[in-house]
Amino acid sequence: MRDRLRREMEGWGLGPWHRSFWMTSHPIISTLRDLVYGKEEAEYIQAFESTHMFGDMEGMVEKVWGKNEIEKHYRELFKEWHGILSKELTKEEKMQQILYGYIKMLRTDPGLPPSLVGKKWISFEAFNIYKEIRGILLAI
Repeated sequence: MRDRLRREMEGWGLGPWHRSFWMTSHPIISTLRDLVYGKEEAEYIQAFESTHMFGDMEGMVEKVWGKNEIEKHYRELFKEWHGILSKELTKEEKMQQILYGYIKMLRTDPGLPPSLVGKKWISFEAFNIYKEIRGILLAI
């Protein structure tokens, strides 16, 4: 059960600060409460909201969410997109492969806000590139 709960928490964008202390950069208390209400998992969860007060913010973001690893995966996705666009496929087939790769990436991206990663964070760049590709392939 703990492995399933861990996968679910990571899927919600939470990251482990410590083995049993998880963080998110989003206000989720009411949603989390509704999600676990009446379930076995509720006994393992305590939640509170706070803002970062002092200390090494970049170090915390790296420790909890692995920012550098996420960036590496986005760069690999960009290479994958380049390969797909170079293939002899229909525009629809290219778009489908690009979309599937992007969705797979988004499932692992915790959706960190600009206040933690800056306005030029690679996931924001990826979204803009995705929109540009979509516009070209689908003439949107």
